[in-house]
Amino acid sequence: MIERPGVADQPGKEEDMDRSTMERFMGLLSLALAVGCAKDKVQPISGRVALQTFDRTVTAVRVVRPGAAPIVGRVSLDGTFEVKVPRGRHYHLEFTGPSGEPYLVFPRAAGPLGWTFDVRGRGAPFDVGTVRYLGDPLGKAYTFVTRQSQALSSADERTAEDDECEDGKSVKTGATCIDDDDDDKGKEECDDDDDQDADDCVNGTAPKTGAPCTPPSPPGMAAVADHNLPPVMGTCDDDDDDEGDDD
Repeated sequence: MIERPGVADQPGKEEDMDRSTMERFMGLLSLALAVGCAKDKVQPISGRVALQTFDRTVTAVRVVRPGAAPIVGRVSLDGTFEVKVPRGRHYHLEFTGPSGEPYLVFPRAAGPLGWTFDVRGRGAPFDVGTVRYLGDPLGKAYTFVTRQSQALSSADERTAEDDECEDGKSVKTGATCIDDDDDDKGKEECDDDDDQDADDCVNGTAPKTGAPCTPPSPPGMAAVADHNLPPVMGTCDDDDDDEGDDD
């Protein structure tokens, strides 16, 4: 019988195997670190869909941006959802299901109805609260409330009771309640905040090309949340900030 040497009898081969195993480990570690860093540079957005307000089942939430693949998040059986949005401009949220794709719209206390938002970079998690089906957002009555708790006198308490919201509606008027307190005031300016995208349309003209353009029409089907998303979210995201970090 001819005896063949085992791995233990071949020192060079054993060293090659150890080196190969270490290289695979380091490759997986580098990939995990890269994924971790990428996840840090996103804006988490969460909420809960009031499923009973939609005429059919809502199965997913989509984050849509012109020219990019949509980001899709699952809507759980209890209506909760979370999506993580990377840096970009002109995003909007859609709630998808058999009945269509209602946009999440943002009635503003000062300014026209909005439905898009920008993400500068990483940001603190933002919970929009409960999302309810609205239908056609134009011509609807809205009342604007605040999340800030303040000490009230007896007279103020009676006024607050009149303005109380229940299931997203004003008890007194029936108008849709919106918290529009959150905006981008006080945030630092980013280097490219003033840059115009090819799909921008300002006063009927595309700033980059000068060609005539038509601003997007308001969505025909819409949903509204307890808390509006700010027009601009997150902080300025500079990859150079990470160059000196050891982690």
